Amino acid sequence: MKQGALWLTLPEWGRIVTACCRRRNGGRGQRAIRPLQRIMRAMQPLIRPAAPADQRAIRAWVWRAGLNPINLSWRNFVVAEVEGQIVGLGQLRPHADGSLELASLVVSPAHRGRGIGSQIVRALLAGRQGPIYLFCENALQPYYTRLGFQPVQPADLPPALARMHRMARWLMRLASAVSRREMGIVAMRWERGCSMHGTPTGCGTTTG
Repeated sequence: MKQGALWLTLPEWGRIVTACCRRRNGGRGQRAIRPLQRIMRAMQPLIRPAAPADQRAIRAWVWRAGLNPINLSWRNFVVAEVEGQIVGLGQLRPHADGSLELASLVVSPAHRGRGIGSQIVRALLAGRQGPIYLFCENALQPYYTRLGFQPVQPADLPPALARMHRMARWLMRLASAVSRREMGIVAMRWERGCSMHGTPTGCGTTTG
């Protein structure tokens, strides 16, 4: 979510260091970078569907992050692992009216800035046509825009998500009053083939 070379993902840093080693060491470069390549492979996250054994960890992660604890079935989740340990997760939460919500997205603080959250989102969207909805704080809107989501008017939300949006807005107003800091929430929608520019009909109405 942050910009600049400092926040390059782990694979990008690995490619940069590899290129530098090859230039400096000539023929010896390949031998010099092999240990680095092994380390990089070990640190790359494994993105996989959740399994029944992950249920307890999923609940613990969501509760610790202070996220919505409704409908935390492992069947809806994708998890990210590094060296056998869960470092992030997210889900597509189904609602009674058939709508899907991207939710419960959280990454360990120690592993943020490596693109793991984006990998989880892309894994959840893979093979889907949409629409898929989410709610996020205003500050996170650019992050989800880069992943293909567009702001949508509350009136265009499915009934179940419209009710959630009204409740979320009320909670945000309460949190703003308590913290004395302006806080807002935006509803967003993703559909395959839709983009911010040249949006096809039916892809969502952007807010002004």
